[in-house]
Amino acid sequence: MGYGGSVVIQRQSRTADAEVDVNTGKMINPHNPQFITKAPWYLEQNQGPSLSHQHAWNLKQHDSKDTYTRGTKGDLKTKFVKGACENCGSTTHTKKDCFERPRKKGAKWTGRNLAPDDYVENLDMDYDAKHDRWRGYDPNEYMEVIKNADEVEEARKNK
Repeated sequence: MGYGGSVVIQRQSRTADAEVDVNTGKMINPHNPQFITKAPWYLEQNQGPSLSHQHAWNLKQHDSKDTYTRGTKGDLKTKFVKGACENCGSTTHTKKDCFERPRKKGAKWTGRNLAPDDYVENLDMDYDAKHDRWRGYDPNEYMEVIKNADEVEEARKNK
């Protein structure tokens, strides 16, 4: 039958008290399989029954201010570099992937007006942080829009 078969059956039929989590003090569901309730041998958790080994331990808390910095550009170049985009001169993409309007004479041949490299920022965010619609929203920016609208309204009334 396995580990403490009669005790497990009694707990599942509610004739014996369920195990209590040592860390939280909550009841551990007796119908949870043993491979979920028992901690692996390499975690060395001998303090008693607990489900703390099931919690996500690698989640990073991100500051709500962590956003992609807008308007930043990469290094400015003065000379065309081999392997860069033939159209704009940026080294982060090729001519095939270029979003800029196709030039009559590309940066490869003119060597002028080389586009800066795209600034790729690596923010290690979880799923919710990436899909948060209001991330980086600053209500003070909208207050400026309201102030400008009020000024236009005042100018219209004074005419």
